[in-house]
Formats: sequence, C-alpha cells, structure tokens
Amino acid sequence: MSQKLVIIGLLGVLFGTCAANVCIDAGLETTDGFLPNATDCTMYVSCFKGLPYDMACPINYFFDPTLVKCSATYVCPAPSTCPETGIVKQPVAGVCAEYSLCIDGTAYPKTCAAGLAFSEAKQNCVLAADAGCIENKCATITTDPKIYGDDVCSANYYICDKAGEPIAFTCDTGLIFDATVLDCIVGECPVV
Repeated sequence: MSQKLVIIGLLGVLFGTCAANVCIDAGLETTDGFLPNATDCTMYVSCFKGLPYDMACPINYFFDPTLVKCSATYVCPAPSTCPETGIVKQPVAGVCAEYSLCIDGTAYPKTCAAGLAFSEAKQNCVLAADAGCIENKCATITTDPKIYGDDVCSANYYICDKAGEPIAFTCDTGLIFDATVLDCIVGECPVV
C-alpha cells in the first residue's frame, strides 16, 4: 500500500471521515470485480485491488447486476415511491391497466382486468373509457415515426418523440383519427 493511502486512512480514522468501502464490504478486497452503483444504473463500481472506482456504462447501456456488465437490454428498476407507512394505490406512468399496491413501503404490482384501467382519482380499476388515462405506446421507438390514436374512436392521436414520450394532437372539428391510415379523416364516431 502506498504511503499516501496509509496517511489518508489514518487521517480518516482520527477524524471519523473514513467512508465505507463497497469493494471490501462485498468481499472484493483481494479479488477484482464489478458492483452496481447504489443510486444510478447507468454507473457501476469497478473494484481493483480493493479500491472502488466509479465507472459509466456507454450511452443507452445500463449495468445489469445479474450479468455483472453493462447491457443494452437491461431495464433499470423504477425507484419506489411508496410511502413508508399505510396502504395506497399508485398508477404506473404510461400504462393504464397497471398500478402498484403500496403496503408499508413495499410496492406490489397489480393489473386491472381486460377492458379496465386504473383511476388514480377513484383508487380503483374502472372502465377504460372513464379512467382518463393515456397509454404510452411510445416505449418501443423505431426509426420511423410512431403515430397512434386512442383505443376508442376519437379525434385524438399521439406522435412519439425521441425520448419515448407521446405528444398529444387533435384532429380539426368534423374529423376523426383513423388508425389504418394514421391520419385525420372525415367522419364521426359511432354513437354507442
């Protein structure tokens, strides 16, 4: 060990500023390896001779703790937004039929039955047309522009931006969005 590290270690012990070493905590004091970053899955920790080094994955890659490497297909888990106490139901952003049942800080994924969607206002699954939810169908981006309409007949349609977010548009009065031609056409929605 270098003289500089010994001095830094002694100062840390004397002044109580010595931080925990994630490599040593993981048993990598004599073996090199990789660990996930505790807060950012675009980063990872490279342990070399017991010392941690923060490293970044390439753009559009995320550290997969199972494969122990950066991967283009790994999906980072969403941070829990559940309150530490109590029971609440929370929507899943961009997915109308799913919600999280939070019980004392733990999220349990739930899915509404077919034809239903989660309503945050009613804290329950309701008829999809009554939920007021917009499904994010932009999650899979292609090189072509992705355009889609509401699941029910309407003048509303969406175009996906490069970030995978739907941008809402509305056809002019007297026009409806036709999913077969992906454009506004003259017509009316059938009365149910």
